[in-house]
Amino acid sequence: GDRPGMKARAHAAAMLLFAPDGRANPYPIYATLREAAAVLKTPFGGWMVTRYEAVDRVLRSSAFRTPRGYRDANDVAGPPRFDRRPSSACTPSA
Repeated sequence: GDRPGMKARAHAAAMLLFAPDGRANPYPIYATLREAAAVLKTPFGGWMVTRYEAVDRVLRSSAFRTPRGYRDANDVAGPPRFDRRPSSACTPSA
């Protein structure tokens, strides 16, 4: 189960991502969010997926796609293609 106060800390951390300090250095905030849960409901009503394994499942799941892919149906570029696993840009640096 959740540790006491973890949900409140996660909500506060999610809001910090929009502050100047959070935008300048979001990595400690990301760590707090990952510690809280793999998937969090944000204070502004959306969902945030915080851990690699959960992100990988979401990107591979047909439940999270529109009939044309991830983009709006009117997008002239058509749906994006996810032919490969996410690059090193999505992995933590050493």
